[in-house]
Amino acid sequence: MKAHEQDRRDFTKQAGRLEGLREKEIMANTSDLIAEIRDFKERIKAAMLDLDDTKQKVKDLNNELIMQDMGNAIKVLERKAGTLRERLVTAESELKKIDTVSEDMDGNCSNNEEEEFIDALKDEMPEVFSKIKGNFDQLDTIDDLIEEIKRTKSIDTLHDLK
Repeated sequence: MKAHEQDRRDFTKQAGRLEGLREKEIMANTSDLIAEIRDFKERIKAAMLDLDDTKQKVKDLNNELIMQDMGNAIKVLERKAGTLRERLVTAESELKKIDTVSEDMDGNCSNNEEEEFIDALKDEMPEVFSKIKGNFDQLDTIDDLIEEIKRTKSIDTLHDLK
């Protein structure tokens, strides 16, 4: 980058000097000026190629950093999905116990409040288990997206996953 900065200063200085020449100076030194301008042109051309190479290196480095960030993001998302799955399994297990107890208590209630509570449980539990299944489906989709990202390295898919 320092070399590019130095080239820029040299080119600016050279261009300023050439622009400042008077007609008499141009006519008196035509062949020297033509040689100087051709050399100037070649130096600019070489600097442009070098800049293109530098631009490609920056692009490659940027892509490498994106891939590294993507790898880190995938690890974090995998951990989060795993933790959510564990919590969901635990919640489902505990809710199944409650559902089993409510089935056992059906008809064995000693007052109306208990009977209403058991009826409410019986009414609500299918919806709760349906939502749990939906959450498991979402976690499966997340797992599929993670695998796709690992395979394709797609940034768009990573954004979808997030």
